[in-house]
Amino acid sequence: MGNITDTSLKWRHILPLLAACTVLPIGNNAIAQATNQSLEEKLAQGLNDTEKQIVDSIAVKMVKAGKISLDFSKADISLKIQQKIYEKAGDLYNSKENYPKATEAYLNAKTVYGTNKVEEMGNKLLDEEDFEGAFNVYKRIDVILAAEKLLNCAVEFSKEKTKMNVAEKLFLTIINSKDINLQQKAKQGLEYIGDNYRSIGMPENAFKLYKSIYDKVEMSSKCLASGDFLEDKGDFVGAEFFYSKAPQFGVSADEKYKELGKIVLGQGKIGEGLRLLSISKKQNPSEILSLYNKGKLEDVISRCGIEKETVLQLGDIYYNLSCYPSALQYYEIAKSADGIMLIADRYKDKGYSTAPCDEKMLDNAISLYVNIFRSNEAPEETRNQAKAKIKELGDFYAMEKKMDKAGPLYKIINAEGLSGLNDLVKQLK
Repeated sequence: MGNITDTSLKWRHILPLLAACTVLPIGNNAIAQATNQSLEEKLAQGLNDTEKQIVDSIAVKMVKAGKISLDFSKADISLKIQQKIYEKAGDLYNSKENYPKATEAYLNAKTVYGTNKVEEMGNKLLDEEDFEGAFNVYKRIDVILAAEKLLNCAVEFSKEKTKMNVAEKLFLTIINSKDINLQQKAKQGLEYIGDNYRSIGMPENAFKLYKSIYDKVEMSSKCLASGDFLEDKGDFVGAEFFYSKAPQFGVSADEKYKELGKIVLGQGKIGEGLRLLSISKKQNPSEILSLYNKGKLEDVISRCGIEKETVLQLGDIYYNLSCYPSALQYYEIAKSADGIMLIADRYKDKGYSTAPCDEKMLDNAISLYVNIFRSNEAPEETRNQAKAKIKELGDFYAMEKKMDKAGPLYKIINAEGLSGLNDLVKQLK
């Protein structure tokens, strides 16, 4: 490359070209130097004032013309000056926040300064949470650098509930990078955010995110696993949400609905539990709840496929709520002699608790005890307990001088050999 020796004449020649935005090509000897010393030697010491004027003027005209490159192929101008022009143009575009053109100008300089300035712009955009802009700037240096920068930022943001949506956007940007390792990291990041959404009661957000990173088979497993996770946490609404989505991916959630329904029933939420159980059996929840409200419990149990264990559970729920008539219904449907004994004992205790005794409650207790005693399906131990209760009530009535009540009870259990009882009765007359 030749030296530029003319000062004023050749410098004047370049200005009209710049003003007309026809800066390419720049002809031979278009820029002059004030001395005979080579530009390379001058630049080793830094630019002099004339050289700075040349750089500044060309850069300003470049930016005004909206250009990001010049054809220096025929210009008798050093590489160093070319680089300075691009750097200056980059600075000007950067000051105008025209980051795409600033990036190209800086990179055309092919200098450490230019590369550093591009990274600085990326950092600035990242700080401003313009992640797409930052990624586009970073990737002009190196796509791996771009993804790594955003990945680190995304990981930090994903730890904060208020910034998870920002982290999500970052990971979604990175997942489109060409580096497989970064794609995998982005996928893991998105899964992490999805799991966070799931844990804080935002199942819809989690589901949407999972769909963006999983295939159909993976989604079927994720829906069931997420439902189980939330069920274990006691978030039954969230659990049902994921179970309801599972069929979209070719997997049945009927057993999950059944399991969830039983758990909800166990908490005393009868209507909600029956709704879930009805779904597990492809029944209309409204119809099932209508039958339940009408007291048609056997129809409800049959159509929902409710097992004996669950029927007993319902009985226990009502028993613990002291709703003995309702509890008795379930115990009788389940043919639970032990459950019926519990109700009979409660009736007996309530009958004894008033003065005078509550005959109606005692009669209710006696009726249940007698049914158990006469039942061939009741366990022998339970039948013996019922027999003892009948005798206890017979003795109670005898002590009350109510032999019309005591006699039939003794007769039911064939209570012969009640030694001394008649003598005791005579003494009490």
